[in-house]
Amino acid sequence: ADGISMSLGTSAGSDGNDGLSQAVNAAVQAGVVSIVAAGNSGDGTGTVGAPGAASGALTVGAASKISDGPYLAPFSSRGPTLSGLTKPDITAPGVAIVAADAGTTAGYVALSGTSMATPFTAGAVALMLQCSPHLDPDQIHEMLAGTALDMGLTGTDNNWGAGLLDGSAAIAGACAGDGGIELRTHENFTAKVIRNRTWTHEFIIGTDGVGEPIAATILIEGELVCVLFCLLQEWSPDLDARLLDPFGAIIATSECPLRGDCGAHGQQETLQATAQSAGTYKLEVYPYSTIGSDIVVDLLYGPLAGSPPPPPPPPPGNSPPNADAGADQTVVDTDQSPSEWVTLDGSGSSDPDGDALSYAWSENGTELATGETTSVHLSDGIHVITLVVTDTEGASDTDTVTVEVESAPPAVGTSHVGDLDGSTTSNRKGRWQASVNVTVHDDLDSGLTDATVSFSVSDGTTRSCTTDASGTCSVTSRRQSSNAPSIEFAVVSIDHATLTYSGSDNHDSDGDSDGTEITVYP
Repeated sequence: ADGISMSLGTSAGSDGNDGLSQAVNAAVQAGVVSIVAAGNSGDGTGTVGAPGAASGALTVGAASKISDGPYLAPFSSRGPTLSGLTKPDITAPGVAIVAADAGTTAGYVALSGTSMATPFTAGAVALMLQCSPHLDPDQIHEMLAGTALDMGLTGTDNNWGAGLLDGSAAIAGACAGDGGIELRTHENFTAKVIRNRTWTHEFIIGTDGVGEPIAATILIEGELVCVLFCLLQEWSPDLDARLLDPFGAIIATSECPLRGDCGAHGQQETLQATAQSAGTYKLEVYPYSTIGSDIVVDLLYGPLAGSPPPPPPPPPGNSPPNADAGADQTVVDTDQSPSEWVTLDGSGSSDPDGDALSYAWSENGTELATGETTSVHLSDGIHVITLVVTDTEGASDTDTVTVEVESAPPAVGTSHVGDLDGSTTSNRKGRWQASVNVTVHDDLDSGLTDATVSFSVSDGTTRSCTTDASGTCSVTSRRQSSNAPSIEFAVVSIDHATLTYSGSDNHDSDGDSDGTEITVYP
């Protein structure tokens, strides 16, 4: 045999060391091209089964037919293999493929799977070998990869492999001829979906694209995570996507499982629709919860062999302005009100014609302020603020800025006495006077400024003082007669703007009182 086509495999990922994979490798070493289905366990990583995980296998993933886009089939198994090899090697049509119905003499059936994509590739290989019988498996592999239509990340990747099979080009290369399939307009790019933001890409479909398919394959940078105690796995982060027609109506959405074409895990978002009118369409990608991610997009639309129509020219004599709402910012609600004043800066906005600009700031359709630079009062939380700049001719542009107002950590909660010391002075007549120094601490045992300490005194009076920067202040009694044996001071309260008094925490660092009461002797 010159080649083997195998539409079979295990549902679980493989490292290529199993007996079936090793048998495939032995056949390849003997010069037999082995074309193997990648499997239908996508779209999570490491899902290529045996024998598709064999290092020598020409492993085939599945995509839709060109008449439907094409887009990558969400069910198509993905690499790397459990031993780290990049798989699949190539992708071929494998969605709703019409084939002869086994067991009948004239029946046909439409089926989907990498098992349907594998014969497409095997047929191309057979025609290549018919022209060039000397080609070995490595040469076949290189020619298929070199003529494939690159999709996904540039070069070979674990989703598309080398890209979409171009059997015509590969056969032409083997037969010293010319050939190649025609694609519709193909946009391939990477982008970043920001946390809590919707990423938007606009594209224009002309009248020749009406009635033609629109297809988008969106691959999300992330990883598989455990759910339900690892009984299941899902892709994180989770993004969703939708297509909007020129009138703003949603014509396709990837939200799973009710409306989207979904894989088993969620690495891929898939959109497919038919253009019903010419105009500007929008592709939007947004977080399901809050977290964004990098994405790789393959977007195809318009007639086969088409090219993007040029954008409509701007109105003669006036170019629209460019809005710039400034960088995203995070501010702290320092006084726990809970809100904070935030400065919005649109000074980066410009107008190509030098026209004067007006500025309007709004949130969820409600106007907040006007002016190039302004301050607004925002509650704690995340706010997406829209800036609309308008020139003197009425042309406008918009930009958004995300402002997060964070709650400040709560202030230290209580105050107490940390030290209480007494002293006396006397005059020549024997009358004496007592003084008490008090040190107030917060509940981190740091000196507390601007705390007012109130005392009751055993001579029937009251005294108070306010602490300095070190947390200390003092009070003095009335003069006592020479025969007065002692006088007592007791802390009644400590008043502070933000802290409450906790008398149970009172103490005296040098042990000459209990921190609440002290007796002073002449």
